[in-house]
Amino acid sequence: MLRRFLCCAIIIFTIVIFLSACESQTSQQAENAGGAASPTPKITATFTVRPTRAALPTAPPMQESEGANKPYPTATSSGDSTTSILQVQVKTAAEAEVKLPGRNAPCYQATFLKNITVADGAGFQPDSPILKVWQVQNSGSCAWSSKTVLTFAHGVDFNAPPSIPLNTSVPSGAIVDISLNLKSPLRSGTYQGFWKLQNEMGVPIEMLNSPASELALKIVVFIPESPEPGLTYDFTSNFCMAEWSTPLDLVDCPSVELAGANGAVMRSYTPILENMSKDNEPALMVLPSEGKDGFISGIYPEYAVKEGDRFKTVIGCLQKVPKCRVIFELNYTEDGKTAENLLTWEETYDGRFKNVDLSLDSLKGKTVQFILRVGNAGDAVDDQVFWLWPRISNPNATD
Repeated sequence: MLRRFLCCAIIIFTIVIFLSACESQTSQQAENAGGAASPTPKITATFTVRPTRAALPTAPPMQESEGANKPYPTATSSGDSTTSILQVQVKTAAEAEVKLPGRNAPCYQATFLKNITVADGAGFQPDSPILKVWQVQNSGSCAWSSKTVLTFAHGVDFNAPPSIPLNTSVPSGAIVDISLNLKSPLRSGTYQGFWKLQNEMGVPIEMLNSPASELALKIVVFIPESPEPGLTYDFTSNFCMAEWSTPLDLVDCPSVELAGANGAVMRSYTPILENMSKDNEPALMVLPSEGKDGFISGIYPEYAVKEGDRFKTVIGCLQKVPKCRVIFELNYTEDGKTAENLLTWEETYDGRFKNVDLSLDSLKGKTVQFILRVGNAGDAVDDQVFWLWPRISNPNATD
């Protein structure tokens, strides 16, 4: 009797195990046949955008346009349309001979490299054109689309619109020069404006080497104590509209400092002269290149000379440069190739300056390019010199 009971129990237990296995296999087959189970999702890389000091509004969608990589604008006013306000030049990492960002770089990131024009604290007269150029690198691992936007953040906008599209793509690692045509305020004082880059999704792009990830313009608006009657052209305000060069190479305008073998050009509204006096008029401070017969020259845009025009300036050496000895020249060209001399002056560090007041009537009716040139007289040691408010004025000129 006991043996019969055990046999029945074993048979029943075996049947239960068999049915359970069949049910599990049937269930798995049903899931596979019915598509209820999905394949394991792929994990894609993400990036984190660090919080910024202030939230920026999302820019509206922008239309792409052609012709974004044009030369720097030469217009002297900011204009009313966004197309004339901003221009962009892009060099790929290979063209710029720089390394691509590393694999661990964030997707969207920029690095501020330098101010190409308008150093911090540069001076301008009221309502003057400002050509501001920043150089930055796309140091992130993602390309910027043509809908990347330069957005005004805070401060003074200098007549710029709230946001402007770059209208060109910027590959990862590329160097980009962002050029804005702006205008100085109407009143004297110190002014600052700040911009940010944001991607096509409206997210600000983090910018290394720049406080708060911003691009800045910081200027001083200067009004001469005794405005020049009939002022028709100001070489000081427009000094970066000139092309500055030496026998060695082109010269950055403005230069970072008044030093270097290749020469330099800067502007000051508080120059200290060789008699240790501080002047209150704007000055171009220049340094010719090193080497025998070194020089620096700036060729300005075309100017139509009128009867009664006069070139005025004061020239000399700056403070504490006792070995200063240079040759100043005012030249001009009609064809952009051949230079003609108007006047030549030799200056040394002797505590005195030379006042220049030259009639330009010999050029009346001609359209010329004026050239300010300083030679090193054979030795560039201590040759830090100034052109104090070089300008053209005409007492017969009317507003």
